[in-house]
Amino acid sequence: MQKKKISTHLRIILQKMFENTGIEYSDEYVQSDNWYLDYQWTDEQEQEFIDWLANYLSENADARKELLYSTVKSKRMCSLAAKQFVTFFGWAMNLKKEKQQQ
Repeated sequence: MQKKKISTHLRIILQKMFENTGIEYSDEYVQSDNWYLDYQWTDEQEQEFIDWLANYLSENADARKELLYSTVKSKRMCSLAAKQFVTFFGWAMNLKKEKQQQ
């Protein structure tokens, strides 16, 4: 079974997501089943990524065209899209580390 090619902007976004948690990115890895369940990140790392992604989508019309149903440059719409992306494909929360810091 041939894997689907990762689009340009999706690759940039996934690379940033991996970079934020110190994990090496690979196209082959993200095409495996449930890859996003293998690692964890903190609430702070997740929020930093959401902010980055919302900004990236807001400033990049080609990324919006490639990844969103709407190409509207609304900061609110881009923020909602970033949160939705993290809900579906973000790493699991590392609750153990957060509890230890409290």
